[in-house]
Amino acid sequence: MYSASAALHDDWGMLIPINRTPSATEMGSLLKNISKPEPETFIADNELQIYRVIQKIRSLQNWGENWDGAGAAAINQVSIASAVALIRNMYVVARQIDIEWLEPNVTASPHGEVVLEWWNNTKKLTVYVNEEQLDFIKVWGPDIDHEMEDGQVSEENTAHLLAWLEV
Repeated sequence: MYSASAALHDDWGMLIPINRTPSATEMGSLLKNISKPEPETFIADNELQIYRVIQKIRSLQNWGENWDGAGAAAINQVSIASAVALIRNMYVVARQIDIEWLEPNVTASPHGEVVLEWWNNTKKLTVYVNEEQLDFIKVWGPDIDHEMEDGQVSEENTAHLLAWLEV
């Protein structure tokens, strides 16, 4: 998990703590900034993929309680901000290690988490973003004992996760 000294930042450079509940002031700033539009004119052509992903993540704030008709929780605003920060970080890491950026599927869990999923042939990487942590599951086959791995996303393993998905 990202540590307090290596905290996530939202689009405007604001720290997003993920190991504690934000104060009312921090939450107010996050909520105000989450809905702030990001002009497409400031994003280079090769960054339009990340722009689309960020817009999809932000659109989850419109999913209210019971969005699935089965009692699902509304998507947590801190989870949305953390997912945006994670996507920006993953995009930068992918460029740094010179691998192709694969656009994830963006959805939510019934627990109010942002869910990001990438597929590449038989490999699938799913990241669950909630207000406390970033969990991943890697799947490369049907055997849950030998073809799946789970853990927490951290600065130390982000490049490894992306490289695993590409190979």
